[in-house]
Amino acid sequence: MDQKWLCAPSTDTEVWSSAEFFDTKQEAINAAKEAIKRYNADPENENLEDEIGYFAEDCSKVTSFAVGQANVFGISVDVDLIIDNIQEQAWSECSDHASGFLDDVTKEHKEELETLILDWFDKHNYKANFYTIINVDEVVL
Repeated sequence: MDQKWLCAPSTDTEVWSSAEFFDTKQEAINAAKEAIKRYNADPENENLEDEIGYFAEDCSKVTSFAVGQANVFGISVDVDLIIDNIQEQAWSECSDHASGFLDDVTKEHKEELETLILDWFDKHNYKANFYTIINVDEVVL
């Protein structure tokens, strides 16, 4: 879903709820235009919920829509913060005896820890299923 393109009723739509995602901006625009063409020809029997997340109760003609790109929240791991937190816990519990604990963690070991944590998110499917919309443009028909 990250960096995929999708459509919405307008550029000021707060929640983009279309069910279809596209690899390119042009694919999204073409799909929305085709769906809107069908809808405008027969608004009582067609809907645009999947294509642009739009449901018109008054069957009004659609003359424009928005296209934008999904920017999925990416999990980042601050390994230094994790190590600092563990050092503080050790210091709180053991004071001077914890002096120097984890001061010599290498860059390679920090990278390994980061990979381990990110792999855990993937393994247990704790991936973000939400996103912000970037690169928004209005398409007027």
